[in-house]
Amino acid sequence: MSASSESDQNALLKTLQELERERERARQKTWLLVVMFAMVVLVLIGGLAFAGYCMFNNMSSVQSRLVDAALQSRDAEVERSRKLSEQTSENTTREFLRATSEMQSSLGKKIESMSESATLVSQKITAQESELTRLRDELKRLTEQNGKLQGDIQAQKKESVPVAELERLRAELKQAETQKNKNQESDLNTLRAELKKIAEENSKLYGDLKTLRAAAAKPPPVVKEAAVTAPAPATGGVLPAPVVAGLAASNAAPAAVQTPLPPATKEPPVVPAQVQQPAAPAGLKSADLSLQSKAGTIPWRVMTPE
Repeated sequence: MSASSESDQNALLKTLQELERERERARQKTWLLVVMFAMVVLVLIGGLAFAGYCMFNNMSSVQSRLVDAALQSRDAEVERSRKLSEQTSENTTREFLRATSEMQSSLGKKIESMSESATLVSQKITAQESELTRLRDELKRLTEQNGKLQGDIQAQKKESVPVAELERLRAELKQAETQKNKNQESDLNTLRAELKKIAEENSKLYGDLKTLRAAAAKPPPVVKEAAVTAPAPATGGVLPAPVVAGLAASNAAPAAVQTPLPPATKEPPVVPAQVQQPAAPAGLKSADLSLQSKAGTIPWRVMTPE
């Protein structure tokens, strides 16, 4: 009885030992599987991280190349705009200088013609002054003669000269004085009119000279360059919306530059071929001048004393 029970205990002990060994092997297999699974997961995570890093570097390089290309095209557009603005400014300055030189030459010709007219008028005034001096001397002589005649009249009255003869002498003296006064007054009026005309022409000439000086003092117009703001380089993985819009606009064809047209000008007046200028009045001579203006060449006729 005891032997059978001991053999049963030994068999049970062996069975328990085998179960413990099987459990230990199962535990080892479980840990091995866990370690292998962890290694596989770590390898997968590392591979994914490396692939993401490579993709991020590729996207960053592509974005940098795109931004560089956009900046180069934008710089080229800015350079074209700058060159076009410089060319426009040079053309405007050249046209302004040409118009100023033409105005100066035209004004110089007008000043020379007016100087000649003023010289002629001054000569005429000098001649008129000598004539006035002669008339004053004549008037003084007539006054002295009148005094002498008055003395003679008084003497003739004393000598009982007829009254009709005295009245006739007085009428002749009065008529001579009146005629001299009329001649002097007409000469003075003519000189005043000529001086007034010269003053008006000089005022117009000075106004043109002031306008020319004011136009020459103004600085030439400067065409402002269009400010172009370059987009900042992207730092993230995705391009911002303004950069994408700028890239699309740079790929498109540049817009044509609108050149402003010159202002419309009036046509010069048409003079009929059958119309002829009237002859100059007596004592005056005419001079034809041509004035250059925006409307064309304007004929101008000036009357000066001979």
